[in-house]
Amino acid sequence: MSQATIKNDVNLDDLMTAIEAVKEDSANGKLTFTVHSKWENGFKARHTTGGFKVGKDTGNRNQDHSLSTDEPLEILGGDAGISPAETLISSLGACLTVGYAANAAAMGIDLEELHNYVNEHSPIWDTICNPVSISSEIVAG
Repeated sequence: MSQATIKNDVNLDDLMTAIEAVKEDSANGKLTFTVHSKWENGFKARHTTGGFKVGKDTGNRNQDHSLSTDEPLEILGGDAGISPAETLISSLGACLTVGYAANAAAMGIDLEELHNYVNEHSPIWDTICNPVSISSEIVAG
């Protein structure tokens, strides 16, 4: 069994396989995520990961992940969690970080060389700049 090629802690073999799958059928690059949000009190809520899909395939997590949001005291919250605005900014930062690691690895370069390229190809940057339609519903129970 051959050893994987690693650059910037990214498995290049797996990355190239994913890139080729998207080149063959762009639907393979479609990602769908679900998050369940539960209001707790005041401005506090708990958000837990749900299912996700990569292309037509359902993804599997080893465990659910969650975070609490709230507003700072100065904005009438209890400061019991990260604010929704900070969550959005953190999502952008996380997406850019992943973009840096993946693109630098694919290009065979170190992370410092990619700032503008990553901004131009970030899905979250694109979502913020070109909003997508979303829906929500209240489930009583």
